[in-house]
Amino acid sequence: MAKKKKQPWKPNYQYKTSEMEAKYRIFMNRPSQEVFEEKLAKVKANNGRCLCNINTPLCMCNEFLERDSEGFCECGIYYKEARTAAQAQKYLESTFEVDEKREKELEREAKKAEKAAEEADE
Repeated sequence: MAKKKKQPWKPNYQYKTSEMEAKYRIFMNRPSQEVFEEKLAKVKANNGRCLCNINTPLCMCNEFLERDSEGFCECGIYYKEARTAAQAQKYLESTFEVDEKREKELEREAKKAEKAAEEADE
């Protein structure tokens, strides 16, 4: 029986960045590992919802994402930093190839790991 040739990876679609994504980059704020883990534990206990805005489905809140200025989010977990005009233009012109099948696979793996962690806690 002949072996099946492995097909080269082909993207399902291309992701184009928005102007806001190009203008800023977002970092996780880690003043110390203990403080960082404490804040993330609070978000996890809140079912992934933002600590400062209960109307937001998930942490990082839309107010922070849409804010057109540098600084920390209300929770202090994320920090938004402005890119230079040249960096923003380069980022805006780029596209990212996405493999939907791999993305779904990674999402399933993350859910399994989260479920295993919850069962271990019980």
